[in-house]
Amino acid sequence: MGNVLGTRTRIPDPGLSLFPMRDSRRASALTFRIEGGEERRLMWGFYKAVLLHGLANTPAVVSGNWVGAGASVFIFAVTFLNRVKQQRSYKDAKTRRERLAATREHWKENAWHGVKWTGIVWIGLFLISLTKTVYADHLAVVADNARLAQRVRSLETSMGQLAAKNEALEQENKQLASLRTPFQEPKDSLRRRTVNLADEYANWLVGSLEDKSKPPDAFPSSADPNPSEERKAAIRKSQEFYRSIEDYYFKHFKERFVGIVREYNSKGVKTGFLENDFSQRRPYIPPAGSVMEGMDPLSQFRDLAFHVDARDHLIVF
Repeated sequence: MGNVLGTRTRIPDPGLSLFPMRDSRRASALTFRIEGGEERRLMWGFYKAVLLHGLANTPAVVSGNWVGAGASVFIFAVTFLNRVKQQRSYKDAKTRRERLAATREHWKENAWHGVKWTGIVWIGLFLISLTKTVYADHLAVVADNARLAQRVRSLETSMGQLAAKNEALEQENKQLASLRTPFQEPKDSLRRRTVNLADEYANWLVGSLEDKSKPPDAFPSSADPNPSEERKAAIRKSQEFYRSIEDYYFKHFKERFVGIVREYNSKGVKTGFLENDFSQRRPYIPPAGSVMEGMDPLSQFRDLAFHVDARDHLIVF
């Protein structure tokens, strides 16, 4: 830019307005002081640089129009002169003046002939251009369709991956939801069945022993080797009562006690002799405060419930 305008011309910052001298806000951004005639020289130098830059780029912008205009003039001139040369008056002319007179003789018809041929050529060029444009557009559409098809396939693949991720997230959410939901211990968990069976048996035994229809306890005694008939009848009724209790236990409780003890054995809980105790005799309830309280088979059976959790998993102490 400096070579075009001369070494003495200063060019303002390109980021300033096209009219830097009239823009008070931009004028303060100049890095030098402008006074008097220097202001006019700077202004015209700036406009001159813009004009030269525009002229330098003009051929690249309008070269197609110039070529078209030149081609039109050439076609018109060739057809016009060819028409003139075919005239008899032109062929018979001997001098240059006669040829010019022959050229002016039918110039309208000859000019119209040139215009027609120029139009025909331009129509042909237009058709060729139209064909090339349509073909280029077709190729562009085909290329666009190919890119769109590729994009669709890529999107389908992405959608499939997203669907798989969504399914995995849904499964994870279900698992998290199950973890957040408080666990409800089943009614038939091992420890519940243990405590319920011990309570059921204890309630039944206590109810049977406290039943008003229960005969008075009467047992044989070495102090009375020859009891009376009345005593013998009382002993017989008491023995029959306790025998019925034994029979009821073996019929309704034995297998249940033994089954639960075996479940604890399968989980690794040490049950001692509880399986033999429940198989051979009914468990008793020791009197409150006795030395055997808490050491009887039924109490030991209750303690088994502390060795498993709500999910029947073994608890290791």
